[in-house]
Parts: sequence; C-alpha cells; structure tokens
Amino acid sequence: MLTDIVALCLAVIALLGSPGPGPLALAGVGAAFGPRRGAPFLFGILAAIIVVMLLTALGASTLLAASPKLRVVVQLLALIYIVYVAWRIAGVAAFTSGEEETAPSFADGFLLNILNPKAYAAFTAIFAAFSITHVEPLISAGLTGAVSFVLVVVIDTAWLAAGAGLRPIAADPVRGRPLRIGFAVMMVAAAAYGLTRL
Repeated sequence: MLTDIVALCLAVIALLGSPGPGPLALAGVGAAFGPRRGAPFLFGILAAIIVVMLLTALGASTLLAASPKLRVVVQLLALIYIVYVAWRIAGVAAFTSGEEETAPSFADGFLLNILNPKAYAAFTAIFAAFSITHVEPLISAGLTGAVSFVLVVVIDTAWLAAGAGLRPIAADPVRGRPLRIGFAVMMVAAAAYGLTRL
C-alpha cells in the first residue's frame, strides 16, 4: 500500500503540478493581486477539484470521450474562459498598483477549473492507473481522492505563493506589464496545447 501511495503522489505532482491553465492562473493572480486577494480564487479552484474528482469517478470523462461534439463544446468554453482570466491578469495594474482592480473571485477559480479539460484527463489517469490497491474499491477511491486533494492543496498554494513572490515586479506599471502578459500568454498557450492533446 505504501508503494501505491508513493506512486500516486508522484503521479499527482506530475499531472497536476506541472504548468497548465490552473497553476499558471494561480501564479498570475498571486503576482497581480498578492496572496490575500488571490485566496478566494485559490479556494474556487480547490472546490472545483473536488467536483472534478467526483464527476470523473461518476464517469464524466467517459461521457466526454464518447461524445466528440460535447467534448469540443466543453473545450471551447474552457478556452474562452481561460482567455478571459488571462486578459484580467494581463490588464491589471497596467496603470495602477492593482488595488483598484477586482481580483478574480471564488467563482472565477471554480469556473476555470470545472471547465479545465486537463483536470478531467489527469483524474481519469489517476483513478485508472494510480489508485491505492489492496483495499475495497470504495475505500480505494476515497483514499486516492483524499491523498490527491491534499497534494493539490499544497501544489496550488505553492503556485499562488510563487506568483506572489513576483508581486513587487508585477505591481510596477513598467516592469510588471511584460510579466503579467507573459503569465497570460502562457495560460492561453498551455490551455490551447492541452486541448490539442485530448
């Protein structure tokens, strides 16, 4: 069982810790707004992860795989929303300190991750190939989900904190604009690349 947990942890770190729309959005929000104002966005992302895990366990990934038209619609909605969040990150503090701008909310984080195809693909792989074995299937799914969620909390908090470390540069109207635009471009590029891989 310990071997299963180690393999699961490594898979979660690789699949959900790598730069993608969610982590890059968290870093961008941290840089643009700081950790305190970015916390609701983080909580929205984490709440969506719970829903994504449940939907994946209930077969949402199978439904998307079986219905190419539905998958395309979800992918397009995800890309549109990621572009919207990227635009907000890129545009913040262009001429201000960012204090006048409204930080992305809990709902923004929730929608971003609930529409994030990478999250569904990652949890499909995790539950299919890295579940904790040698226990009852229901307990296995629960343990796999719990370990995954704890790791995601750590990973996503680290992305927000890493972005917040860049806040002094991001808040500068001149030096920060390329950084904010860079985060926005990387978010959209990661989302577009991820969509082509599904």
